[in-house]
Amino acid sequence: MDGIKDRILHIFSENHLSVNGASRLLGLPQRTVNRQLNEDGAVSTALIRAVHREFPQYSLEWILEGKGDILNSRQIEDENPIPYYENLPLSAGVRATFGDCGEKPDSYVNLPGVRAEFLFPVVGTSMHPEINEGDIVGVNRVKDSGAIEEDKIYMIVTRDERMIKRCRPHESDERLLWCLSPNYPKFTICKEDVVAMFSVDVRISKI
Repeated sequence: MDGIKDRILHIFSENHLSVNGASRLLGLPQRTVNRQLNEDGAVSTALIRAVHREFPQYSLEWILEGKGDILNSRQIEDENPIPYYENLPLSAGVRATFGDCGEKPDSYVNLPGVRAEFLFPVVGTSMHPEINEGDIVGVNRVKDSGAIEEDKIYMIVTRDERMIKRCRPHESDERLLWCLSPNYPKFTICKEDVVAMFSVDVRISKI
C-alpha cells in the first residue's frame, strides 16, 4: 500500500464496506469520499478523523504514514474484551441485544488476536460439519448488505429469529436473499425483514 488512500481503502475492504457504504457510516457525502479516494482529490483531515473515529482499532500512525503495526491490538485487548452471550434467549429478539435495551452479556472474554464484536454459542446442526453445535462463533456487523460474499457464513438477524447461513442474492427478485446450509433445503428471506447481518469470522470448536 503506497499511500494514505490505499490504506483507507484497505480498512474499508477489511470491514466489508464499499465507498458508498463507508461514506454513510462516516457521515460524509459519498461524492466527496469517492473523489478523495478514487479520483484526484486530496485526502482531507475531516476524512482521516472520521475513519479513525469509526475504526479506532487501526493505528493512526499507520493510516497517516504506513509505519508500525496496522492494529492497536494491545489497546483493544486491554480495553475492549469481547461480550459473550451464553444464554441469550431467542424469544427476547437478537435485535434487542445489539441495540440499546438492557440486555447484558453473560461475561466478557479476552482473546488476543481475535477481532469480533460478539461471541455466541451455537445451537443446532444446520451448518455441520463446518460449524457444530456447542461451538462458539465470533461475529462482526456487516455495515453494507451489498458486500455479501457467497463463500462466507453469516449470522442473520430477522424480526423473529437469528440463524447462521450462507447467503446469496435471488436470481430474479432483488428483494429476496437465498439462505443456504449443508443439512437443510435452501429458502428465501425478504431483505426488509433483516434487522442486522453479522459475518461469522471466528470459530472456537468445543472440546
